[in-house]
Amino acid sequence: MPLRTLRIRQFGEPYKKETVLEYLAFCQQHVAERVPQLKLEAESGIDWLPFSKLELQIYTIRHIQ
Repeated sequence: MPLRTLRIRQFGEPYKKETVLEYLAFCQQHVAERVPQLKLEAESGIDWLPFSKLELQIYTIRHIQ
């Protein structure tokens, strides 16, 4: 069985620090505006997850690694 040649992936230039900080500020502002509007006692809105919105927020934290 022949060995495959591994290719090194080419990525673009890394983000500049200022760009990342701008995006962070955007995300923080978005969270500050949206979270108070959540009705945490409401259903999650996902049929197969019988959670409240609050439980869904806690459940999805596992994706932030």
